[in-house]
Amino acid sequence: MSDGPNRNGFWRAGIVIWVVMLILTGTYLRGREIYSTDTDWFVFLRLGVFGGGVVLTAAAFRERFTGGAATRILAVYLATLLASFLATTSHRIVLGYLLLTIGGVGVTACLVQRCRSREDFLTLERVWLVVMLLILLKDVLLFMSVSEEAEGIEAQRLGRDISSPALMGLYAALAFWLASSRDVVRRWFVRWPSMVFLLYVVVASRTRVIISSFLAAAGIRFWLSCRNAVVKWLLVPSAFAIAVSVTVVSLGSDSDSTSGVAAWFNREQDAESLKTLSGRLDIWNSAVTMVGKDMRTLVFGYGYGATRYYLNWQDGSPEFYASHCHNAFVEHLFSTGILGAVAFMVIILVSFRWLTRFQENAEAYSEGLALRAVGVIVTLVLSCLTEVPLGGRINPAALLFFFYLLALDHAPASEEIPALSDEVLDEVPV
Repeated sequence: MSDGPNRNGFWRAGIVIWVVMLILTGTYLRGREIYSTDTDWFVFLRLGVFGGGVVLTAAAFRERFTGGAATRILAVYLATLLASFLATTSHRIVLGYLLLTIGGVGVTACLVQRCRSREDFLTLERVWLVVMLLILLKDVLLFMSVSEEAEGIEAQRLGRDISSPALMGLYAALAFWLASSRDVVRRWFVRWPSMVFLLYVVVASRTRVIISSFLAAAGIRFWLSCRNAVVKWLLVPSAFAIAVSVTVVSLGSDSDSTSGVAAWFNREQDAESLKTLSGRLDIWNSAVTMVGKDMRTLVFGYGYGATRYYLNWQDGSPEFYASHCHNAFVEHLFSTGILGAVAFMVIILVSFRWLTRFQENAEAYSEGLALRAVGVIVTLVLSCLTEVPLGGRINPAALLFFFYLLALDHAPASEEIPALSDEVLDEVPV
């Protein structure tokens, strides 16, 4: 951990820039045409802030740089994004998204490297949580003020036409794992209202994959922390199997023949629509087909962040609109090719060390932080099956993921009480 004289300066500047990054990427501040590539005040603002993050990162790493396996594979991943920039024909678009990602990852790495104690890690978690609570509260109030005239299930999903229901549900799910921890939120009269509010956002967003990922993460967290062998190896797996069976039956049933809960969960979509995952199978098929057109796109993709400018155009006209591939793994294959897709999968495998080495991490960091990391990692990775919280545009969920990923290389210094010396023991009266 860095103990140099510039530690506090880099720490404070990094937190300020990190907060601004969370705000600029976590909520919509202005509208824009779907296919627009024009630059406006908001684009310049984001580029300026994230460019400042790159400068801060370079200055901080010039003073001190350390890293382990997670840091190295993350550097390789960023190199594959750079390769997609060199190979694409949309250099201006890809360069902008590349700068945002490098700036976001760099500032996060700068902060993690300067975490000298468990309290420093808690500080960053609290900062992320406070910013996201304020963003979600703003978006919920804004949605309520304009949704009174909306009709239909889709229009009434929390965040529709204001933000993104899926992203709002995801941010709330991730924030819940932080807000529910007594280490992060010590006052019960703050913790419990925050948890209730975040649960409301998760449910009201009506995003199936987010709700399912959230419940799966809850089960895995309980299983890892459970010390009763019967509950851990019999009751928990049985409950999980029942939950999966009910979900499969619910998704495969027609809304007219299911219960009110299932119809609500399916958003009143018919069985035919559910079998195609609301059209996602068509998007995946189109994306994979386009990637295999030539060797350049197969290896390097169409360019990081440029998916919506290529995916929607077939034979010169858009047959449908999708801003991303609705699967983080397919998204990486489409935008960064095989190189980026492989690097992304390795990053996911490295992040699973929070699960596979849970006891070791609980001793090194604290059980609370290890459980929060498990909740975030599981929720994020499972949501990647039908959404793109990782690998598309940089966002607060990705910044939190990089925080926990990089934390694997920087366990806090031991805070145990040091042993008494022989001289001190000699002075202790018997």
